Amino acid sequence: MILEKSRLNQIAVYGLLDLAVFLLQTTLLSDLRLMGVVPVMTVAAVVAVAMFEGELTGGLFGLFLGLAMDATVSAAAGRSALTLLLIGALCGLVSRLYMLPGFFSVFSLYCCSYAAILAGDLLLRLIVTADFSGFFAHAESIVMTAVTSFFYLPIFYLIARRIHLTFSGEQTQE
Repeated sequence: MILEKSRLNQIAVYGLLDLAVFLLQTTLLSDLRLMGVVPVMTVAAVVAVAMFEGELTGGLFGLFLGLAMDATVSAAAGRSALTLLLIGALCGLVSRLYMLPGFFSVFSLYCCSYAAILAGDLLLRLIVTADFSGFFAHAESIVMTAVTSFFYLPIFYLIARRIHLTFSGEQTQE
């Protein structure tokens, strides 16, 4: 059977999901604007994968997705990769240690991820530049992005849950 329960097959499917998210975000959905911002599916995908697979797989999923985004559309090289790596690793760790997998848990992690993005931006401005001009406009943009991107969360929750249920369990050696 081609969909046997093995870690190699699971990694391959997550790699395909990573590629699909990247291609959809950068091609088909890049011109979609809701309430003045472009909804992004990257954070929702990373949070959902990290909740079901833990910090290592979530961090690597976020790293590869962020590297692909940085190589093509990101203005600040490395920022998406580092942000999504940290989101994946921290969400995976928190969900493995303190949460049961469920939609409320993934919603909480999603909200906390955007709060951490805001806090990171504030700390960057405080420590590195000491210039707060434009912070509130940027914070409003991040909050609007989080709100408009929320509809991706149930989709990626169901996809990551299905992949986890299909490929988890007793693993074979290949």
